[in-house]
Amino acid sequence: MIKFMKILTIIVPTYNMECYLDKCLSSLIIPDENLLDELEVLVINDGSKDSSSEIAHGYEVRYPGIFHVIDKENGNYGSCINRGLQEATGKYIKILDADDYFNTIDFAKFLMVLSSVDVDMVLTNSSIVDEEDCNVGAMSYISILKDREYYKFEDILAKGFANRCFMHNVTYKTENVKSLRYCQTEGIAYTDQEWIFMPMTLVKTVYYTNLDIYHYLLGRVGQTMHSDVLCLKFQDLQTMMFTLMREYEIFVGEDVYREYLFMRIIVLLHYSVYSKMQYEHIYKEEVIQEFDALFNKTYPLLYYKTALFFTQNVYLRYIQQWREGYFLFYFRILRDMGIKKVISIYLADCDAGRARPYFVMLLINKFIALNK
Repeated sequence: MIKFMKILTIIVPTYNMECYLDKCLSSLIIPDENLLDELEVLVINDGSKDSSSEIAHGYEVRYPGIFHVIDKENGNYGSCINRGLQEATGKYIKILDADDYFNTIDFAKFLMVLSSVDVDMVLTNSSIVDEEDCNVGAMSYISILKDREYYKFEDILAKGFANRCFMHNVTYKTENVKSLRYCQTEGIAYTDQEWIFMPMTLVKTVYYTNLDIYHYLLGRVGQTMHSDVLCLKFQDLQTMMFTLMREYEIFVGEDVYREYLFMRIIVLLHYSVYSKMQYEHIYKEEVIQEFDALFNKTYPLLYYKTALFFTQNVYLRYIQQWREGYFLFYFRILRDMGIKKVISIYLADCDAGRARPYFVMLLINKFIALNK
């Protein structure tokens, strides 16, 4: 059993964040000095060329024993998390990006919660804010979980947790992550998704508290989720996705965790890849075609498993229809499952707004054209 010195370690990766870092770090200063002493903040300065290091060291001077600054050469996000994990001495561990901040009042309550529970993961809520601090969205579990309640991992998975899992809402027990010998991919973006992948396979006990801790800034120029940056860094996204696929393929743990890992891959394929082409038009179709072909070549069994899932799920069926072509998709269903299955799938697509009746006429016309 590892002996920890603090209740909570927060890793703050930062790179050229002088406009945001002071707000980020000041949000961690709670009024209760005794409780504040239970906090460890590791600011990992990833080769910043602005005044980020100076700002961080200012907090280290004013709050010795709480803030620790590690200046290192640029290695991107994953290298910051890896370095922070090496230094962490808190019983629990959480990540706070330098352009985001905490709700200080709820954070103080959160520290008190952590001092009184002993679980593998604590779940909290978060808000999405813009540059003016206006709330533009929320990520909450209160609709599926009870406040101040203990759960087993299989319980929250059954309530749809895999579809609603975000890095901002998760606080892990540190010894679990360390025992996993967890290491994020370095040198690329989007590795925050790795934080809620394999570490989750050691979570057996969960506690949820209805506190709004994390405020996630959306819309910052240069943010990795900005459409222009997404296009420039698609290879990073692909590398991250294939890393998760490889980890899924070699995972030999319990079925409940294998199910979670599979669902996370499904979620990322939908929201981060295919819908960004189909509906948001961020990626060109040929880029996604190359990704899809490489996915099929590299992980054929997983590719086939996703195909079955997409076919059976009305809201994801567009992916399989895109892969095969709308008409070929229905011809295959007709060949493999019969006319009744085709009708049921087609009607479900119509009800969900994924298909329209005029496609029947197009289907007939396509059939006539093929047989001329």
